[in-house]
Amino acid sequence: MAEGAVQNKAQKAYAGPVVANIRRAMARRSVSAYWLAKRTGIDYMTVRRLLDYKTGDVMLSTLVKIAEALEVDICEIVGGRG
Repeated sequence: MAEGAVQNKAQKAYAGPVVANIRRAMARRSVSAYWLAKRTGIDYMTVRRLLDYKTGDVMLSTLVKIAEALEVDICEIVGGRG
């Protein structure tokens, strides 16, 4: 397996539950990546990369902004108990 493929697989394994939780919260509110980017002030391409599993290294401050915009507890995003 190529190094890039291994890295992408590791990123998806790390970010997978977080991204799934963000997507679930977005679906409940019926909002798009564009809406999330505008609401949080996070660059649209950064939001897209996160939702497309292109990054596994997400800052806590970014996740907090997302949780606030989606009106959910940060624990719901990171998978803990709120």
